[in-house]
Amino acid sequence: RARIDGETRLAPGVTALRDGSGEPTGCFLGRGLLGLFLFAPLPDLAAMKAAIRRGLGEAARCGLTSVQDPVPSFLLPFLAELHDADELTLRFHVWGGLTRGPFGGGVAETLALAREHARADWISFGTLKGGVDGMPSLRSAALLEPYADDPGARGASSSDPSRLAAAVREAHSAGLRVALHATGDAGVRAAIDAFLADPRPGLRDRVEHAFLLDAADIPRLAAAGTIVSVQPSFLARDLAQGGVYERRFGAERCAHVLPLRLLADAGVTLAFGTDFSLNALRRDAFPRHVETSS
Repeated sequence: RARIDGETRLAPGVTALRDGSGEPTGCFLGRGLLGLFLFAPLPDLAAMKAAIRRGLGEAARCGLTSVQDPVPSFLLPFLAELHDADELTLRFHVWGGLTRGPFGGGVAETLALAREHARADWISFGTLKGGVDGMPSLRSAALLEPYADDPGARGASSSDPSRLAAAVREAHSAGLRVALHATGDAGVRAAIDAFLADPRPGLRDRVEHAFLLDAADIPRLAAAGTIVSVQPSFLARDLAQGGVYERRFGAERCAHVLPLRLLADAGVTLAFGTDFSLNALRRDAFPRHVETSS
């Protein structure tokens, strides 16, 4: 349907798993998966609007009053319409893209969207989202040492350090904070390095996920004033998958998976979320998972 073959040039940050003849199998990894929409049509807009209404209802049933989400720019007018009709029941802090991608992004576009679509107390802007690596379960999280179950692999970094630092600096200069997806210990270190290249403690930059950390980087996070945004519900997913973290990292490094107590004791500010739709949109699971990981 998407007409992607062995000669197709994929978007930056996308890796295709290929068969013996070099043809894509239909499975793709990476931080740029939205770029695949360049090869296939987007879902019907009416269907997406209906899904948003269902999502608002689900959030209300779960007792949620606000979310932080990289809402696509083509859906922002609909959120503004809902607000203006007094039908928006959930506050949105909208994240833009740190760099420009297939569907826009970057500082200039985010500021323009804020001027047009921001609604006091309901639709706000101020954060740009970027990515450093992938996910441990796919062995695409960037690690300082090789994977325990694949000694030849250390994951993949999706950002050149100098370009990442420049993008962070540009965002800071516009008064925007940065949230970087980083799951492996090498990915988390790369995110900290980018933040410390242009330290702005007042903006409260964020590392998203931080599944595996090197102990030496915990005081660096505290010194930088970086928020670590974690999703303890991933621990339940790990157990359901048969202990994938232990298989990927080995028993010794598993002691540094989501070390919430060490982070809190070091003075690092923690933020908790769901990463919906990968995890359920439920707050009541947090205390049990936090207790388990502490």
